Order: sequence, then C-alpha cells, then structure tokens
Amino acid sequence: MKPLTSHHRVIEIEERTVKYLSFTLGKDHYAVDVMHIRKIVEYIEPLHVPLVPSFVKGVLHLLGNVVPIIDLSVYFGNAAPEITRQTCIIIVEIHDHGRHLDIGIVVDTVSNVVEFSAKDILPAPDFSNRLRNHFVQGMSKVGERFILLLELNGIFSRDEIQLVQSLREETDAKNNAE
Repeated sequence: MKPLTSHHRVIEIEERTVKYLSFTLGKDHYAVDVMHIRKIVEYIEPLHVPLVPSFVKGVLHLLGNVVPIIDLSVYFGNAAPEITRQTCIIIVEIHDHGRHLDIGIVVDTVSNVVEFSAKDILPAPDFSNRLRNHFVQGMSKVGERFILLLELNGIFSRDEIQLVQSLREETDAKNNAE
C-alpha cells in the first residue's frame, strides 16, 4: 500500500492487482485476465468444419453451447503444435459490440495464475502501424521469463469474430434440426 498524505492524515491506498492465467505456446509465455476465463478442459479433438481458415480447428459442444475452437499458435502465424497430454483448451469469453462470445483457444500448457499490479506491467512493444498488435496489453516478468499479456477483446478482427459467430450459429442450427 502507498501512503497518501492529506491535511495531517495519512490515507492508505491499496494498489490494484489483476490475476492472469499464464500458458505457453511453444517456447513463448502468454497470459490472459482470469475474468475472461470460463473453463479449462483437456484437449478434445473438435468436430472439423470444412472451408474455414486454418486457425479454426473446429467446434465443440461445451457449456451448453457450440464453441468454436481456435488454434492460437496457428493464429499467431506459427506451425500447428503437436497435441500432447498437456495440451488444453481454455474457454474464454470475449465481448464484441455488446455481444458475448465463448471461444476455445488451444494452448500447449496451462502454467498457473499470476498476479500483477500496474507497476509490474511494462507497455506493449511498438512494432509500428504495420503489425496488428493492439491485442498486446503489455508485458511482465515472472522470475527471469517475460510473459506477454493478451487483451482478448482486441485479439480477433471484426471479420474473424463474425466468421466464428456464424460458424457457431450454423452448427447450432444443424444440431437443432437433427
């Protein structure tokens, strides 16, 4: 806590901390605000949907809904990772213009929950306007390793969100028709 002096009184101001779930993609470490996390599940092979971008692995029926599954490593431009016993799907909730959408993101491993205060978070690197990096909230350090903090509400473009939303709705409609 930081002391704040105000006319002969000392007021203690508590620094706000935020909890993040950390995970790995290859050798890289990432984290997302736990407020976006709905569920973490062991990797289950999703139902493949044809004619979608390569980063969309398919869909799963989870939490009473059809949930699109995104391979975050492929989305970031890397090769598809090998699926291991540690591979997980993190079900996250993103917000887009007042709508809530559950999306599953495939990660290599889930590490742990870490807590950072504002002073622990370094600004996101500036890669110029040529790269879409507005989903990088900042960076922080745990021990000797850097963790990239992701802003999930900014990670997908409007078109990608619409694609995932329509994929979910189409699969829901097919399931209801059967």
